[in-house]
Amino acid sequence: MRIVTIEPSADSFIAEAKRLEEGVLYYEHSHRIANQFWAGVSNTLGGATALLSAAAAGANIPKATNHALAIALSVATAVLAAGLTFFRPAERAANHSAAATEFNVLRGNLRRYYRLRVPADAERNLYRDLEALVGKRDQLVKAGPQYSQRTFRRARREILSGIFVYTIDEDQSGTGTSA
Repeated sequence: MRIVTIEPSADSFIAEAKRLEEGVLYYEHSHRIANQFWAGVSNTLGGATALLSAAAAGANIPKATNHALAIALSVATAVLAAGLTFFRPAERAANHSAAATEFNVLRGNLRRYYRLRVPADAERNLYRDLEALVGKRDQLVKAGPQYSQRTFRRARREILSGIFVYTIDEDQSGTGTSA
């Protein structure tokens, strides 16, 4: 029995790169949504902590008659400060933002790969180049912060609604493509 090797066509590399790009888009947007969530948590807890600490300080003025209010405000401030310390929402938001940026760079590299590199490559280094891009995706997935399934579902819903379609792609094809 003879084994025949088939040289993949440029179209097969383009199709695989587009599949990879679509997956990277989901990772990127999920991290953007997680970043928004944790930034909101950080702002909410931080703002509430600042306001309650100011109110608690005002309630502790010697002429204040309601010591129970001062104690309640102080306890609430301590609880919020503990939440900020434990959950570190600002740090989580920054980590998700950095991951989303890395996925965005990879998505751009993939798009340039299948739109520019594949059509121009006469040396057939396409497999090696695609493997490098897949390796970068795998590295980002492994090193990046985790996000919830709910975050992924929201990202998928927003992506499918067409928020990532470039106007130039709509003009050229008439249907629009995922960017």
